[in-house]
Amino acid sequence: MAKFGYTLSGGGPVMKRLKISASFATAGIYAIAGATTTPGVKPCTTTAVTDSAGLTQDTATYTTTKATSMVEGVVTVIINPDLVAQFKMANSATAGTALVATTASAAQTNGLDVTITTGDPAPNSPEMIDGTIVCISGANAGLSRIITASAATKATFTVPFPNSIASGDKFILVPWQPLGAVAKVVNLTSNFAEARQDIAVATGAALRPVEFSFDTSGASNAQRNSFLYVVNDDHVLNTAT
Repeated sequence: MAKFGYTLSGGGPVMKRLKISASFATAGIYAIAGATTTPGVKPCTTTAVTDSAGLTQDTATYTTTKATSMVEGVVTVIINPDLVAQFKMANSATAGTALVATTASAAQTNGLDVTITTGDPAPNSPEMIDGTIVCISGANAGLSRIITASAATKATFTVPFPNSIASGDKFILVPWQPLGAVAKVVNLTSNFAEARQDIAVATGAALRPVEFSFDTSGASNAQRNSFLYVVNDDHVLNTAT
């Protein structure tokens, strides 16, 4: 599930109980406005957060069946339009899937590209140009660069890593760039609660990346404990959208 990270204005979360028009099976997903004549908000989709009311904090069950014991369906939502939400990263439609690491198959003394090992995801399929490459082992661990060119076997960047890349160094490629003009959307997992690594740049919902948090204490930790922070670019309280 996505979590409250912070607000850009520095304030705390503002929560409201909103009526629903569909069930919310998972907490920590975006609630979006329902269509005309529907009785409330509904869950987002994997690729759309259009007219979002905010980030849910609990679950809710929708029903139209009359009963004396029925309770009105409502869900708790953080409605701050400048909310920065924390999404764990995953490598497939299934939440909790570890990120895939790319291993350099050759040394590169100029620090300007990574040649992948056979079997690693191709940097151009899904396309990673304008995305980010993060070093998770070796002399450049913890550092990242914007990908400016790609091929089936190589990711290239204009700004070099400060240290030579050694064969065996590990990297993670993600289709996002903090506050970038192109890599500015996020495709969500099937439960709408995590951000997918395995989707091409510029594909997904209007969730603008603000920053990353990679656990570079070890390569396996980075693959399982890394997060993306986003602002919703299509919030109903943002008059610009």
